[in-house]
Amino acid sequence: CKDGSTLPFESARHVLRSGDGYLIVAISRDIRERLAAEQKLRDSEVRLRLLTENIPAAIAYIDRDLVIQVANQHYVEIHCGAGVEVIGRRVRDVVGEKAWPEVAKHNARALAGESHTYQRTLERVDGERREIEVHLEPDRPAGGEVRGYYSFVLDITDRKQAERALRQSMLVLKNTFEYMDQGISIADADLRLVGMNRRFRELLDFPESLCKPNTPFAAFIRYNAERGDYGPGDVEEQVRTRTELACRFEPHRFERVRPDGSILEIRGTPIPAGGFVTTYTDITERKTTENALRLLSTGMAQLSGEAFFNEAACRVAEYLQVEIGFVSRLQAPANTRIRTLGLCIDRQVMPPVEYDLANTPCEAVIGKQSLILPEQVRQLFPAFRMAADLGVSSYAAVPLYDTHGEPIGAVGVMSRAPLRLPAERIEALLLLFAVRAAAEIERQSAETRFKDLFEFSADA
Repeated sequence: CKDGSTLPFESARHVLRSGDGYLIVAISRDIRERLAAEQKLRDSEVRLRLLTENIPAAIAYIDRDLVIQVANQHYVEIHCGAGVEVIGRRVRDVVGEKAWPEVAKHNARALAGESHTYQRTLERVDGERREIEVHLEPDRPAGGEVRGYYSFVLDITDRKQAERALRQSMLVLKNTFEYMDQGISIADADLRLVGMNRRFRELLDFPESLCKPNTPFAAFIRYNAERGDYGPGDVEEQVRTRTELACRFEPHRFERVRPDGSILEIRGTPIPAGGFVTTYTDITERKTTENALRLLSTGMAQLSGEAFFNEAACRVAEYLQVEIGFVSRLQAPANTRIRTLGLCIDRQVMPPVEYDLANTPCEAVIGKQSLILPEQVRQLFPAFRMAADLGVSSYAAVPLYDTHGEPIGAVGVMSRAPLRLPAERIEALLLLFAVRAAAEIERQSAETRFKDLFEFSADA
């Protein structure tokens, strides 16, 4: 151009015969727009290539003959590893014979025009296993036949591992929640119980049919009121007052004695978003032990002799929820017979009973070890006359020893029904009474020896 700039153009020359000569025809066309469009297309292809190579997905285009026509580097790496050529290869050769049956089914669906997504485990040539998610999108022009399909592959191995870890954590949390020793209930802002565990149902003796998610809090209160857990009174009033109290969402802690005698410590903690979490702890054993210790240290501290032994027999039976309690002593000098120092049956103090030690459960206890028989005492000890006379079914006792470690007797309980409390709780309570009972027996023995010495002394 005159101004020194350049102008791209396309020129074509044609030679035409004209009479006796020739005519040269030259046609020139400005191609700036075409070149600009071609450059724009090239730039677009570069951007598209940069995009496909850098997004975290494997992308390929497969034709109707299942030959890979286009694939980015991620597609190559995820299937074969870096540096392997896949363009022009069949899908079957790339994915391998082992995976082909599954892949072929999805290829057929894509070539039938169905867009869909599936997941599978990919095993690479180096043996590494990866979890992938594959989306197949058919290539079908408007109104035309499917020419092939696009394959978009995501490596979801990390996501799958995270999901498995989360499921495992949730399972651990669920099992911890379900099988912990405390009962737990979770109420939302509308006072509906959205969560509760097995121990909650057991401690409060609720039926399975009631313990469903989103059951109103008032339904549990009504159930308790109707079965008399709150004592006499109007059921509707009991439900109303307790529901209104719960609606305050205030922290609370109290102890509740259930009709079966168990003692629960109930703690409620508000949730910031609304609602509250309540825990229910069975503190029966702790309270029983506290009461026994208090009784031994204060209530029975001034008792001695027969009064002490009878009180101990009655109290141990009461605390262990049985009908019969006893404190017994070996009879010297043969130590083949045993005599009750304290005997309480159905809350009544009974006269002393003496019987042979042989073939009784006491024989397995005195001088040996604790014995807890939850049931079948008469079947195990058919010669135990006392058990037969009283209709005893269960037995529990611990041995008594003097300060020199010599066996001197036993303290225990019996029941006409199977023992209700856990063996470890029964033994722990009996051992509390055993220490005081053994000390009282020794005190009596020392007092008797002193009296004998005083009475039969030759000196005035």
